[in-house]
Amino acid sequence: MKQAKSIGSRVRLVQDGGRWDIVLSSPDRRNALDLQATGELRDAVREVAAHGDDVSVVVLRAEGTNFSVGGDLKEFAAHQRDATEHLRATVEPLHEAVMLLASFPCPVVTVAQGAIAGAGIGLAYSGDVVVLADDAVSRLAYTAVGLSPDGGASYLLPRALGERLAIDLLLTNRSFTASEALAWGLASRVVPAAELRAETDRVVAALLEVSSESLAATKRLAKQSMPLAEQLNAEAESITNLIATRAAQTLIQSFGQR
Repeated sequence: MKQAKSIGSRVRLVQDGGRWDIVLSSPDRRNALDLQATGELRDAVREVAAHGDDVSVVVLRAEGTNFSVGGDLKEFAAHQRDATEHLRATVEPLHEAVMLLASFPCPVVTVAQGAIAGAGIGLAYSGDVVVLADDAVSRLAYTAVGLSPDGGASYLLPRALGERLAIDLLLTNRSFTASEALAWGLASRVVPAAELRAETDRVVAALLEVSSESLAATKRLAKQSMPLAEQLNAEAESITNLIATRAAQTLIQSFGQR
């Protein structure tokens, strides 16, 4: 049974069996990430993490026509006297949420449309599967206001794009389209905006058909960085452990009877 829960006025959770959606839910503010929003995002991710093995797939998405325009500059401007303390209080829960999302053994699917800027970059492109609407336009925007990246952008982009292109995007603030994100390997797939929800459902349905043990082991292997010999040993250990699981035995028997 699908259950929805508001964490506050900025973020809500939707659970449907093993699927957990974390939803940025202030479209009137273009899902800007202010102090309240990052705190609610952290709380939502914590709640999902607390359910452990009951979580099969996590979806991070946003309501409205924009994913997130990043930090709320109007709020920052209103805190000139305590700018450092206020920004730190905003960034720390955001970074806890990013770390927790990265630690999930299950697949994380991120889904984005419209404007993706600032801290929204680190969130939108953090998924194991990244689904973009064809109207998505991304821009780092930090140096345009005299700041430097947060939300994991300076970690994610050089590793996904290579140092040269990443530094270009980080320093110059030039926008890039969904089709460019796909060509560069930042996005997994791009679909028309009207089909974004349906494509997300298809991705999740396909993942839910696979055993959670297989998904977790495959994700873990893909994210490791080892010399080839060590990676091969890790693969051997993983696959020989998985073949003894009930899910693998059932599927192998089924294929064998075709």
